[in-house]
This record gives sequence, structure tokens and C-alpha cells, in this order.
Amino acid sequence: MVRCGWEKCTVEIRRSTLVDHLRTVHELDFASKTKGACGWNGTCKWIQASSLRKHFLEKHLDLPPVACPTCTSTFGRGDSLRRHLEG
Repeated sequence: MVRCGWEKCTVEIRRSTLVDHLRTVHELDFASKTKGACGWNGTCKWIQASSLRKHFLEKHLDLPPVACPTCTSTFGRGDSLRRHLEG
């Protein structure tokens, strides 16, 4: 479970439903190319809306880093590890 930190929202939801919550309750458009302030507790600067999903995963959810199985590198997101492994 994670606590939504968008603006003053404090609802606790499953991590797997966070993006849907942000899309429906807070009306975020993750496909938008416009930039805006990250509303997660007011701690971030301007971010392109299409990058918000990755931004939340890496900066706000306190997820453990993902370790590379072949070296000592760690990554904040699984997609970063996949790119690393693909070389």
C-alpha cells in the first residue's frame, strides 16, 4: 500500500492502482506534452506530464532499488535495468 501525496490527498491505495487513481481522481493526463509542477507534496520542479508516471515510481514511492544480476549497478526502476542489460 502507498499513500497518495498529490496535493493534499492522503488516501492509501495499492501501488498497482496509483496511476489510475491519479488519472481519475486528480485528472492527470499522462500523455500530455505540457509541463507542470509535480503536485506530490510540492517538492518537485516542472515536469513534462508524459514523464510523471516514471517520476512517481523513482522519486516518491520509496521503492527498493533494482540490482543488476551481472554487476554492482542498481536502478530506481525496472525499465532502467532492462536498458542497462540490453546494452
